[in-house]
Amino acid sequence: NLTLTKVLERGKNLDTQKEEEYPGRQETVFLALLNLSQWFIFTFEMQRSGASRTEAEYFGDYTWVLIQRITLPLSIFFRFHSTVVLFDAWKNNYKVNTEV
Repeated sequence: NLTLTKVLERGKNLDTQKEEEYPGRQETVFLALLNLSQWFIFTFEMQRSGASRTEAEYFGDYTWVLIQRITLPLSIFFRFHSTVVLFDAWKNNYKVNTEV
């Protein structure tokens, strides 16, 4: 998560004066799609009780439900927000200037 935060900060400060060079363009798209897939997993798969039996056995059923109820909304918010910020950085930093 710290690495993603650093990439997001770097992505906001890119200089797009040269149209033929787009540093970090592929990495930005990759991270955005990775975050989007993680958001889908956290939103739709992790809420099922059978998806994390190993953790429930390790922590105990009640403790694991408590941990999940606290951390899952934060994870979902973080992944969705990161995806939106990455796509916004990609859209704003890699647009082609058509003004002559």
